[in-house]
Amino acid sequence: MNVVVPIFYFHWSERFWAEPEKFDPERFRPETRPDPDRMIYFPFAAGPRGCIGNHFALQELTLMTLVLYRRFKFELDPKFPVEPDPLITLRPKNGMRLKVDLRD
Repeated sequence: MNVVVPIFYFHWSERFWAEPEKFDPERFRPETRPDPDRMIYFPFAAGPRGCIGNHFALQELTLMTLVLYRRFKFELDPKFPVEPDPLITLRPKNGMRLKVDLRD
């Protein structure tokens, strides 16, 4: 029997997240993030078949975000709609248009 877990549902559900479609990195701060035992955020799957690179990928993403944020300013083009495209990974359906400038 195949069992499909609707990861997209859990990650975008108002039942678990306030304003789930809003980009809000603050929701993952230790004092505000959901209890991990509830298994409502699992981008790398979970259990014995979870991704072996989970911890490395999250650490790498955190470091690269900090490095880029310190050097550049990113601004989303307000005229370009960003539409989610949930395939194996969640991605913007038609890409994203950003204005990138060096920080002063």
